[in-house]
Amino acid sequence: MGTAHGRTGAWPPIPPIRILPIAFKSVHSANPAQQFAAILRDGPEVGVHTLVWCDTVTNLNRTLDRRLLREFALRVAFQMSAEDSSTLLDSPAASKVGPNRAYLYSEDEGRLEKFCPHGLPPAAWQATLRG
Repeated sequence: MGTAHGRTGAWPPIPPIRILPIAFKSVHSANPAQQFAAILRDGPEVGVHTLVWCDTVTNLNRTLDRRLLREFALRVAFQMSAEDSSTLLDSPAASKVGPNRAYLYSEDEGRLEKFCPHGLPPAAWQATLRG
């Protein structure tokens, strides 16, 4: 049976998720927007990764400038306008994706992959989440 990302086999275990106040050198006297930018920019090298969800690209643009958007190496987009798709994925592809499909964009590889986002992971992998 295939997984949500279209491949077969067991999913890797998920590491524990912890929310901790982290002190980055560039954050001490910064405003919240500068602190968030520092976490996006400096976090991965110390094991702090950021997952962000936003309802519209317009709202995303109100929060992040294009330079900060590039800090997200992976992005997922469902159907949206060609302009919004080009902003988020550097391609208008998400304007034609249709229902029950999405695109995964890898900034590092410049790769766009269409996938079905609603498949369930294997039962054995789900059991690891329950402990």
